Amino acid sequence: MFRTASGKRSSCCRKVELNLAVKGVNIALLKETNMGLAEIVQEQIKALPEVQVKEVLDFIGYLKSRQEQTQWNDMMQAQEKSLADVWDNPDDEVWNHV
Repeated sequence: MFRTASGKRSSCCRKVELNLAVKGVNIALLKETNMGLAEIVQEQIKALPEVQVKEVLDFIGYLKSRQEQTQWNDMMQAQEKSLADVWDNPDDEVWNHV
């Protein structure tokens, strides 16, 4: 059974099990040991050759940068809305074409 960090059963548990089964991960072993997703990933990485481990690490870096970019974009959109009155005013019209 898959559990979140707080120990609760994940709502996407069945979907994760199906995805892992397709990828050849031993679901029965995972259920018996009651491993979390991070532990499952760690066990799978241990079985990979070093070249593929480097690819996994590179992919993790990509996922982190994508998440950071999404957060940055969200923050910029929030600021844009709140500062619209400051930026879009007749006194600053001259700066719109610089």
